Amino acid sequence: MFKKVLVIILLFVSVHSLAEDSEPDQISFMLFPGSLESNVMKLLEQHSSYQLLLWHVSKKYQVVVPAKVMGRDVFHILDQMISPYTLPKNVMVSVFTKNKVVRVHYPQRNEKF
Repeated sequence: MFKKVLVIILLFVSVHSLAEDSEPDQISFMLFPGSLESNVMKLLEQHSSYQLLLWHVSKKYQVVVPAKVMGRDVFHILDQMISPYTLPKNVMVSVFTKNKVVRVHYPQRNEKF
């Protein structure tokens, strides 16, 4: 009896972990060393129809090591790429869906991040 229960539990755990590992709805993007701006532009070129990037922050933000970023959509990946950059101020992304523009900027006084 104990062996049957143990086998069933192990089978459930292995099937459950396999289901978590493979998420077909996710997309991935490979960050390369260089400017954050160039990486954002590459992301938009590869995974979206957005045509214009307005960069209103310092051009000194750098990606120093290659990394793979995964997310459910371009906006989720973009958020993951931008969120570590908090100095001198938090960096924000605004997406304008009608005219296909992405704006990277610092928050205004009344804007929350």
